[in-house]
This record gives sequence, structure tokens and C-alpha cells, in this order.
Amino acid sequence: FYDNSPTYLTQALTASLARLRLNRIPLYYLHWPDGVTPIEEAVEAMDACRREGLIGAIGLSNVSAEQLQRACRVAPISAVQVQYSLVDRAAAEALLPIAKRHHVPLITWGSLAQGLLTGKYDEQSTFAADDRRSRYENFQGERFRQNLDMVAHLKPIAARHQHSPGQTAIRWLLEQQGVGSVLFGAKHPDQVTENLGAIDWSLGTTDEQTLTSQLTQRPRAA
Repeated sequence: FYDNSPTYLTQALTASLARLRLNRIPLYYLHWPDGVTPIEEAVEAMDACRREGLIGAIGLSNVSAEQLQRACRVAPISAVQVQYSLVDRAAAEALLPIAKRHHVPLITWGSLAQGLLTGKYDEQSTFAADDRRSRYENFQGERFRQNLDMVAHLKPIAARHQHSPGQTAIRWLLEQQGVGSVLFGAKHPDQVTENLGAIDWSLGTTDEQTLTSQLTQRPRAA
């Protein structure tokens, strides 16, 4: 499914440029390590494309701290995508020391935990077999109950700031050390507008620390 070989990366970039009708892609991501190609080889190929002017910057996604360190020895890395939210912190915590050392901003995905942090689910929520949430640990058993407890702490803080739980969850991410940008999914334009309500305000030290404390006290996912 994943192919990080230099040959494929070059072919994929050429095809993307043609589809997009562009001469240059500002930020080009290696989405997932393939487990075969050394990260150095993949980044070297991307850096050759950068020097050629076909891409502006190199991004990585779903890499380990060790892979990020190795990649940074080869070429400048301008962004690293990582799963990070008020219910998922392990991957970001692992990457942060290396990212800080090399001045690489974290770009968060899973920022609303597949909608869980919007506050629209409760103990009675069920998910059909064809709903991907039915397969995610965050929506299963004790982990789901812990996540709903986090939402219960999130809601009054959101109300105090006159924002929605989802906006507040994104705001918390934007205020975390090392975070450069927050990604979120949206099925409808009004969801984009809703999530943009996370900008241009502050949680304040007390509420930010309250949410952070709730996160750090939680058992880590297995």
C-alpha cells in the first residue's frame, strides 16, 4: 500500500504536479513509512526534488522519533504530522524533543478524535460495523468511558469561554508547545466555519492547565 522508494516518490510527484496543474508544490509530505525503504533514501529523493524546484519544503507524517532524527540529518524537514488531541498524546510527546531540536513544527491530525471531542457522543452511542469508529480504541470499552470523562471536563470550560467543545479542543492544541498547525476533517462547509472559531482567543493559563492535567492523569493507551 505504501511505497517510499525514490522511483515511486518521483513518479508520484510528477503525477501530482500534472493533476494539480502546478509547477511546484509548496509542502510535499511522505505520508507513511513503508517499512522497507530507509527513511534516508526517501528524504534524499524528496530533497533532490526540492533542489530542483518541484517542491518548496519536505514534510513527514506518522514517523517515529528515531525516523525523524535520521531524516533531519539528511535534509531540512519543515513539518511533521502526528496524531495529537486531548485524548491522544503519546506520539506527539515522543516526537517533541527531536522536533524542537530541529525546529520542526508539529502538524496535528486526529485533532478532534474522529468527532469525539465535539461532545456529540455519550454512553448510549453505538457505531455500525461500516463506521470506522467501531474499530477505533477511542470508542471502545473503558477507553471510550475515559474519553467521555475528558469531554465532561471540556464542556464547562468551553461554555465559560462561549465556545463549543470542539473549538475549545482545537484551541487547546494551538496553545501547546511545538504545535504549528491543527488539521481537522469536515464533511460540510459549516463544520469548517465552526472549527475556525478556535482562532483569535485564548484559554488562559488556568483552563489550559486544567485540560492538560486531565490528559496527563489519564492512563495511556495500550
